[in-house]
Amino acid sequence: MRSSFGHEQSVFPGDKDYDGVEGLDNKAGLIHGVPSVMAGFAGDHLGVIDLKLTHNNGKWKVVDGSSKNIPVEETTEAAPELVEAIKMRLRMRLIIKLLSPIIFARTMFIFIMKRKRLKWY
Repeated sequence: MRSSFGHEQSVFPGDKDYDGVEGLDNKAGLIHGVPSVMAGFAGDHLGVIDLKLTHNNGKWKVVDGSSKNIPVEETTEAAPELVEAIKMRLRMRLIIKLLSPIIFARTMFIFIMKRKRLKWY
């Protein structure tokens, strides 16, 4: 049984060493009632925190929650929608990186022209 909880690169919830530790619910993944997760080491688990929310008077409130770990193996398939979202993000970062010098040059050109009170259009 463990006597503490911290950055140990172990698996919580799930590791039997956390059974019986005061304040830890090793089945629901709670620490003093707060959903928490440690997803192991080197991507061997995916930590998932599930929150139930309510929205009242323009404010969100957490009313319930739990956590779990999903083992990641060589045969674990990626979620197609996540793969597409990551590809789109990488494409956008590349476009921004390629356009940044052009945008900077255009911005400087406009700044200089305005400073000299010249029309640029």
